[in-house]
Amino acid sequence: MTSLLVWVGVDRGGVSSLNLAADSRISFADGDVWDHAIKVFASSQYPIALGFVGDVFFPSVSLPGAIARVDAGTYGTDTPDVVDSLVSDIQTSWRTFPKRHRHGVTILVAYRLAGGMKSVFGLKQIVGASGAGEMTSETVTIPSKSGFVLLQGSGEKSVGTARDAWQRSDAQGTSRAAYSAFVDALLSGGDRFSGGAPQLISIWRDHRGAHPIPVIYRGRRFIFGTEIEAEKSAHTLKEWRGPLFERVDGQTGNLLTGAQPHIRPSNV
Repeated sequence: MTSLLVWVGVDRGGVSSLNLAADSRISFADGDVWDHAIKVFASSQYPIALGFVGDVFFPSVSLPGAIARVDAGTYGTDTPDVVDSLVSDIQTSWRTFPKRHRHGVTILVAYRLAGGMKSVFGLKQIVGASGAGEMTSETVTIPSKSGFVLLQGSGEKSVGTARDAWQRSDAQGTSRAAYSAFVDALLSGGDRFSGGAPQLISIWRDHRGAHPIPVIYRGRRFIFGTEIEAEKSAHTLKEWRGPLFERVDGQTGNLLTGAQPHIRPSNV
């Protein structure tokens, strides 16, 4: 299983970002774990991102190819058509997957239509039940206020407890509270099936594609669940985030010059 969180950031102009966060752990039947599995995927060409909860095998082998076809222009250039074709592609992959290996999985497709102040953010949920011949698809409502859109996976209770604590603070209803609650839940170890570093993707109002965001976690640098060396990557990767969602320097881990400091509330 996993922990998967989707939340929106809102400013005076409305919804400004749609964000996905996941943990990095795969758990095996014999009790072994591996904390470096990619669970969120970002298109570099379109404002589209994917995430999943449930069974690991099907999404791990199907989603990288699906997002690669998006970037290659296989589905055209119009974002609504690309999203529809992407959903259909995933459903077709499920349909052709061996029936006895179809285990319960939920796949999320996050996206943005238009751009700038005309941006409209969307989220689709694709569900495949164990052994089912077809995957169902539904549209998830995007709220107009900053906060959680969807929280799923085995870590739902753990992240929910941390969310409630942040919601009782003066940081309630912010992206900082949403992401910090997710990090707090991972650090707590409250769900044994969730672990490793957080993975983070944001779709912004004014950015061409979905943006994978490298993070500082336990004082170390990660992207997509894998630790990276500052000397080789910190100057090329942008928009690093610290554990309180503050903008930090990838090499030093310190707050960027001019960035807003994020202080943990005393009651969290």
